[in-house]
Formats: sequence, C-alpha cells, structure tokens
Amino acid sequence: MDDSAYSVRVDRAQGLIEISGPDKDWIAEQLAILMPILTAEASSSRPKQAKEASSQDTNSGEKARKQSTRSRRSSSSSGKTNPDLAAKLSNEMKTNLQTYLDERSKKARNAQGQAAVIATFLMDELDWAEITADDLYTVYSEMGLKIPATRNALSNAQLRKGYFSAPTDGKYRVSHKGQNFARHDSKES
Repeated sequence: MDDSAYSVRVDRAQGLIEISGPDKDWIAEQLAILMPILTAEASSSRPKQAKEASSQDTNSGEKARKQSTRSRRSSSSSGKTNPDLAAKLSNEMKTNLQTYLDERSKKARNAQGQAAVIATFLMDELDWAEITADDLYTVYSEMGLKIPATRNALSNAQLRKGYFSAPTDGKYRVSHKGQNFARHDSKES
C-alpha cells in the first residue's frame, strides 16, 4: 500500500470529511473512525463504536490524523463560493466595494487588513454581520482579485491584529478595532 495514494482531510468548522485512496475498504474504515467524532455533540459522549474502532486500529487512526494535519496545512482557503453573498454583490455593489478598497489600498495592503476592510464594507452596505472564509473567498472571486488563503487571513486578523472577535462556527464578527481600521485608519487622507 503506497501511503502517498491516500489522504484524509477533516474540516470541523464545515462538518466535512474528505477521504481519498484506491482501497474502498480502507476509506470505509476511516469514515467509521471519523464520522462519530465529528457528529458527536460533546467529546465525552463519543459513541462506543467509535472508541472501539479507534482502539482496534490505532495505526490507521494515527496515520489519518497525520495526513489530516498535512492536508489541512496545505489547503488553508476553502475555495467555496457563498451563493447568497454572490447574489447580493450586484455590479453597483462591486463598483462601490472597489472604490472603498481603492481608497484604502495603501494602508490595507496585507490580507488581514483587507479582510477587515471587506468585512466592514459588507456589514455597512449589506447588513452582513458575520464573515466566513467562504464569504471572503466569494468577494475576492467575484471582484476578480487575487485570492489569499482566506482562513489564514481571518484567523491572523483576529489573533494578531484584533480586527475580529473569536469565531463561532467559523464565523467572525468585525471588532471595534477592525471597524475603526477599515473606516478611518486605513483611509487615505
């Protein structure tokens, strides 16, 4: 069995599991191990079946965790378009957003600053209170801009800059600091 032919990707925020490989039995085994973990409401109430599967096949479970970590690190942008947001981004709204971004382009050069600017614009203009990596991807994609690693951009803007509050289910709210940066501090005088 060639290890490079197999991969496991777990996205807890979206509730997704992606397992690929040529051996269907191995894939079924990995699903049996991972599905109960993701669907359990609390880690302490993990089903007995999953615990048994984990203890029976610790080598496969360890391999799955290592591959999951590798996969998660290499793919930090979700790359999914949010159709609800895309529908709200009319040509007029895109023009307004481009103007808003252009006015702040010198001070909001990095992905973290751009995330705060975009999230504040969406909040002000579309009443879009929370932003996800998919929302950010949608804006960059619809605007025809170079797409950064959207999950990293949001996480770093939250942790390093304080532009967002801690995420809830992958959704970030712009903090007061992020709003001030987007509306005032990043705007060219």
